[in-house]
Amino acid sequence: MDFSGKKPWNANRLKGNINEQAQTNLLKALLNSFWQKDWFAGGFLWKWFPQSQRYEPGQNNRFSIQGKQAELMLSRFYKANEVK
Repeated sequence: MDFSGKKPWNANRLKGNINEQAQTNLLKALLNSFWQKDWFAGGFLWKWFPQSQRYEPGQNNRFSIQGKQAELMLSRFYKANEVK
């Protein structure tokens, strides 16, 4: 959603503009800030549904990155930073 970095824990925001770019930017900023830190061992993405319901593009305003730009960015990031 717009301003998704402001109170990102607030799950009560059910209405608002869907902003996949903001979600992608926030995840990318987190990875760029912490990935190389010795103390950073990873994290959990909220939420990931094994039987996710499929939304029409631009209709999913929930936390999950499934089926969104952020999922593709994360996949590319992991591939570029895989341990060999």
